[in-house]
Formats: sequence, structure tokens, C-alpha cells
Amino acid sequence: MSETPRSIPRPLVKTNQSVIVISVLLTWFTHMEWILLIPLLAGLSGILFGYNPIMQLAKKFLTDFRKKSPILKE
Repeated sequence: MSETPRSIPRPLVKTNQSVIVISVLLTWFTHMEWILLIPLLAGLSGILFGYNPIMQLAKKFLTDFRKKSPILKE
């Protein structure tokens, strides 16, 4: 019964937030609105299909956290 709650590791959250902020800044500086599709499509993919490409890419660089987190082992 004492199951540990599944949570998303902070570095993955920070990576996702960084991608959103960077895409907004790039859109402001370049005036190319299609850049905002990157985080939008990644988020929708995560909601609809359970696969967020930004998170999957970030997991590859988080080797220290992979050993500790049950989410990263999947």
C-alpha cells in the first residue's frame, strides 16, 4: 500500500520549460510564428500518445537521474 508517488524529475521539467521559453524568444526575435509549433506539438504528442519528444531527448542526457528515478527507467 505504501507506493511511492510517480513524479517527473525536476531536470525534465526545467528542460521542457526551457524549450518553451526559447521558442517564444526565437519567435519574438525572428517573427517566425511556426517556431511555437515545436513545444505545442511536443505537448500534444505527450497528452495524446504518451510520448513527448522533448522529454525523450532530455532523458538521454540525464544519466545520473536515470539510476534514481523510476520514470526515467521506462
